[in-house]
Parts: sequence; structure tokens; C-alpha cells
Amino acid sequence: MDAQSIKRAHFIGESLGGWIAAWLGIHHPQRVHTLQLVAAGGTKAHPDVMRKIKESTRNAVQTDDIDLTRKRLQLLMYDVKNVSDELVEVRHRIYHQPDFVDNIDHLLCLQEMPVRQRNILQPEDLAKITAPTLIVWGRNNPFGDVPEAAAMQSHIRGSSLELFDACGHWPQHEQPDRYNELSLAFLAANRK
Repeated sequence: MDAQSIKRAHFIGESLGGWIAAWLGIHHPQRVHTLQLVAAGGTKAHPDVMRKIKESTRNAVQTDDIDLTRKRLQLLMYDVKNVSDELVEVRHRIYHQPDFVDNIDHLLCLQEMPVRQRNILQPEDLAKITAPTLIVWGRNNPFGDVPEAAAMQSHIRGSSLELFDACGHWPQHEQPDRYNELSLAFLAANRK
């Protein structure tokens, strides 16, 4: 942002990206115009979910079997029909880039309990977010239940929560028309 002379920006983060966007809103509020936290991680530590993420990701990255990539993506979706061949091929290519493979432990470190606990976003952290915030969550999110999203919303003053029915961990992919309309309306309402 500094290199481009951008003082403030709108941030949209999904999953780990939502965790990072929230962290930015907590620690650098002057840089954040708005936040959209889409199935954001970072507020809970569920050992079974963490194990599933770690194992499925590592298997897909360390094995050239494209079906493991497909299975990893199917974990995210309410309806596995949303996992197209094109999506699998693109993700498979990403998973097998040398730098991605070499750095998989860095990506998965937040699935280790001591590291996750050290970085978890506490209610008092979320209360520091001052930017207008939209939280989007799938009611069938396999990595976090609706109460997790509701708690996040209750701690971020003035935030709103939109729940998508028949939706897993990727609302922007599973219901793009609804998500895009919601996102654009949120941005338009928070233009300054």
C-alpha cells in the first residue's frame, strides 16, 4: 500500500484471508476503509477441523493424485457439484508449484494448536475493529458453525452478518450472484 501511495483500502478476506484482514483491522485500523470477512477463520481452535484441514491439504500437495485435490476442494462445498474440473485443475497447479510445496509447513502452521492459540483473535481483539464490517457465512460451513460467525459479529461493533443457506465454506463461489450483489451494495453504502 505504501509503495502505491494507498492510505486506506477495502479488504475482503475469505477463510485464512479473513483472519488476516481482521488482524489488519485490529492492528492498523487507519489503513482499513471496510472489511468483508467471508467464512473467516481465527476465532476458534477445533482440533478435528484443524486435523482435517492439515491432512487433506498436505495429502493434496505432497501427492500428484489430482483426485486428492478434488477431495480437498469438496470439503469446502455444500454441494460437491460446485467443484468443477477447471477449479480442480487450477488448484492442483497451485498446489504443485515448487514454492508452494516447499512452504506447505508455513501455510499449515496455524493448524498446530500452540501456534493457533498464540494467534487466535480474542473477543477483545475483535472489539478493536472500527471499520464497517460485513461478515458472510455459509450455514453449512464445515470449518465453523453459525455460532462462531454470530460471536464474531457480536464483538465487532456495528458489523452485520449475512448467512447463506445451502452453502459451505466458499459463499463467493457457491452463490456468486448473491455474494456479489451483497458485496457491491456494502461497498457502495460505505463510500466516503
